[in-house]
Amino acid sequence: MYLAAQGDTWGIPGPAFLVLYLTVTIAVMILAAIHRRILFAGDRRVAVDRLGPQQIAYLTGGEHLAVYAALGGLRAAGAIAGGTGKTLYQSGPLPAGVTPLDNAIYNAAGRQIRARELTGDQWVVAAVRQLREGLEAQGLAVTPARLKAARMWAVAGAALVLLGVGRLVDGVQNDKPVGFLVVALAVAAFATIRLLTRKRRATHAADKGLRAVRTQYAYLAPSQAPSYATYGATGAAMGVAPLRHGGALHDGPGLRRRGGDPADPGGRDPLRRRLGQHLLLLQQRQQLQQWQLVRWRGRVRRRRVRRMTAYGVGIGWRPEIAGFVAQLPGLRFAEVVAESVHAHGDLPVGLAELRERGVAVVPHGVKLSLGGAEPVEPARVTHLAAVAERLGAPLVSEHIAYVRAGGVEAGHLLPVPRSREAVDAIVANVRRTRAELSVPIALEPIAALFDWPDDELDEGAFLTEILERTDALLLLDVANVYANARNRGTDPLALLDSVPLERVAYVHVAGGAEHDGIYHDTHTDAVPQPVLDLITELCARRRPPALMLERDGDYPAAAELRGELDAIAAASGYPAVT
Repeated sequence: MYLAAQGDTWGIPGPAFLVLYLTVTIAVMILAAIHRRILFAGDRRVAVDRLGPQQIAYLTGGEHLAVYAALGGLRAAGAIAGGTGKTLYQSGPLPAGVTPLDNAIYNAAGRQIRARELTGDQWVVAAVRQLREGLEAQGLAVTPARLKAARMWAVAGAALVLLGVGRLVDGVQNDKPVGFLVVALAVAAFATIRLLTRKRRATHAADKGLRAVRTQYAYLAPSQAPSYATYGATGAAMGVAPLRHGGALHDGPGLRRRGGDPADPGGRDPLRRRLGQHLLLLQQRQQLQQWQLVRWRGRVRRRRVRRMTAYGVGIGWRPEIAGFVAQLPGLRFAEVVAESVHAHGDLPVGLAELRERGVAVVPHGVKLSLGGAEPVEPARVTHLAAVAERLGAPLVSEHIAYVRAGGVEAGHLLPVPRSREAVDAIVANVRRTRAELSVPIALEPIAALFDWPDDELDEGAFLTEILERTDALLLLDVANVYANARNRGTDPLALLDSVPLERVAYVHVAGGAEHDGIYHDTHTDAVPQPVLDLITELCARRRPPALMLERDGDYPAAAELRGELDAIAAASGYPAVT
């Protein structure tokens, strides 16, 4: 018990005042927090995931993000485009199902307003107000009245601050120690400022739903470089709405630069980067020592051979179309670029969900350089094996090609001469690779724009010898078969009749285009009818366990991708996966 002494400020001992002051301050903070929790609870019965992109954007980032979400959807739909100085203009008609905010922005674009000025346009402001009021009525946005009620606790806090200041002034005048009082006053002032300035847009019920929405649409974040053309206007808007990426839409979704090499999405691999400073002889000695360890590990490891079963029609998984792939109800098979998956850490967004669904995912290597004269690099093989284990893959695949020589990186898959010497080099590299793997490997012959002058074997004999000597499977790319036959002026069916079709693990299907009289296997164009006809011819001879659509850029609308998958299913006789 503290007893007052002569000279105590206000007749209250300093320790007693401090205890009382801090107790009241803490009580005000606790009561304010409880009251705010009640005021901002919201209606948990409303499903946030059923809201539109603009509503989600408002709850996430306020009026600016709601406007950017609407702008992104309109630009993806082709209704609005940006001119010089980021001035907007109407580039097409409004799509169906527009909102009042869409109409306001579209009309503002008709006046050629700049994007940054949209939030100040009176019609846009009115549309945002209408959007906010609708959310408030659903119990998802905090009303101004509830915000005002929550701030009333700042009055109590201000009273405590004034009380503390008064005590501090009297204490200083009476030459009393005020150090602890200053600390207590600082706590009260901080709590009061927080009560006065802390704003809240979404209710707690909305926050809970937004967390689920962010997880659901993580593949649409600009950081994942999604193909907004595939997801359409709604997808473009949802890429902004829950993820606070409004700034990305100043340049328009789908207009940002796409990544080049799917195996190197960061674009960090120059065309002719030096691989190291060591002499080639030293490298080969080190690799030989590593391969001795690899071969020993291969002998002691129990080989878990997973043969391909009939998976039907699949698709190449790419981050840009991860959401589209996730929504294919009948999908049982997919392929991922092996170099785009880390051996450790989190899997790319959407890939883990495919595995949880039971979809077989095959890692497809692009940088082993099996066709090179130099031994394959053990670290690359170890990575491929680790990715296969992590994905629970039934097999892996790679190309019969080389991508580096003499320490120089080509950046492309280059054809090897069909010579006996090349066969020996490829067989040696495939055997080295298989010694590290616990699953089979399928080899893919590439599309070549030229043939080497010292070819000794035709393509059928070349492939057959490699497959037989390595006991590898065949990844048959019918788009490559078509491209090679068209450019060489040969019959593609002749190749189908000359390779061991019983070794086909699965089939690649892709599109291409002709430039200057040469057909290029682009992976960015629609699958042409002759390639679909080749699928029918192949299946008439021996239907492969799986066929997959391969796309690596310029992704079209989702409806077009579904159409290509359906066409592959019809040509092969497998059920549709769409």
